[in-house]
Amino acid sequence: SNFLAYAEEVDTIVTTLDKSDLEALGGGSVSNEFGTFKYSEYLEVPSDADVQWVIDPDDATDTPKFYLFFDDTDTVYTYKLSFSTALKSDNDENDRLEDIESKTLTMLGKSYTIIKAEQQAANSLKLTLLGGEASTLAQHGEEVTLTVDGKTYTITPSIYSGTEVVFTVNGETTDTLNEGETYKLSDGKELGVEDILFSTKETITSSVKFWLGADKIILEDRI
Repeated sequence: SNFLAYAEEVDTIVTTLDKSDLEALGGGSVSNEFGTFKYSEYLEVPSDADVQWVIDPDDATDTPKFYLFFDDTDTVYTYKLSFSTALKSDNDENDRLEDIESKTLTMLGKSYTIIKAEQQAANSLKLTLLGGEASTLAQHGEEVTLTVDGKTYTITPSIYSGTEVVFTVNGETTDTLNEGETYKLSDGKELGVEDILFSTKETITSSVKFWLGADKIILEDRI
């Protein structure tokens, strides 16, 4: 009901966007043995930003237009994900939060798997998340096919241990990758390893879950 006027700063109209403003801020929940923990998503809008009738210096036509204008030293948007009740987990012998790993968070409409949750110190938490455009589980030596952005990729993993896997992608061989690591293919697509399921038994074949068009995010709490 309150429209942004010319030269009026955005944060005088609204300071925070939530799911009522954008479907991508829908939030979600994580469940484990301690219960179900709901979270919400927010975007804080830039401060000191307004609409101006200006010429973009990168526009060769020198044509003035309406732009949302803010200083290039300002933070444009601040994204926040907030649990209404703190997410709980046990720590294993390696200070990994075992009840959080392998859980999924949806951020800005995109799903990410928490592949590593580490308590680095008393007040220091590090989460490694991996998502992407397509994922699959493939066995050692198995040829699988994924299609991303209209291009077909033929992928074969070679799993050497619980920490070593090499992929052949359309004839291109990747570096040796561990869980959570990514590799940029020659066409710019990222390939990322979510989980290596290694077996020393002849009756059980090792396998690996991986993403094509991978998107890796690291979140650190350093309070």
